[in-house]
Amino acid sequence: MNNDKIVTPSFCYILAANFLLFFAFYLILPILPFYLKEEFMIGKSMIGFILSCYTLAALCIRPFAGYLLDTFARRPLYLVAYFICAKMIDVVSVGLDESKGVLVVTDNGDAVSDALNHLGRSVTLLYGQGGYRKNEKKVLYLVVNRLEVTGLKQVVHSIDPQSFISIFDVSEVQGGFTKRHSISHQPD
Repeated sequence: MNNDKIVTPSFCYILAANFLLFFAFYLILPILPFYLKEEFMIGKSMIGFILSCYTLAALCIRPFAGYLLDTFARRPLYLVAYFICAKMIDVVSVGLDESKGVLVVTDNGDAVSDALNHLGRSVTLLYGQGGYRKNEKKVLYLVVNRLEVTGLKQVVHSIDPQSFISIFDVSEVQGGFTKRHSISHQPD
């Protein structure tokens, strides 16, 4: 009689990882309709459509995923799947419109501020002093979404290549907005 163990440390690791993955996902699934209704103000029929899309996607993807698992090594595929699932959960919980706070330290504060105001961005101007040379600097503070960060850096560095830009996550933003144009596409 073959005496191979079924319960090995590797089996326990995979079991625990799958439990945590499915626990996290199926913990979000019952909350998803409430989130969609509150955040996106969509109706019951659209919520039902979104939840049914998950079921259809699972039915279409699982045979393909089974083929991949049978053909290739499982560990790299599991890591990729966990990464994709974690990113999807992050997008559902945080959303695509993630805000970034930006501090720009520059010698050309008025020119940078005017360029950003021309793009519809409200800029708060602060006055600072360099810690080493003790010269006066202007510090601009503004909030953009994560997709606008690259365009913002291009606009600022086109005016002042020596500027210092600090970008950080912002958990919530309320008020103070004007009509915005895309930073990456400057108006004519």
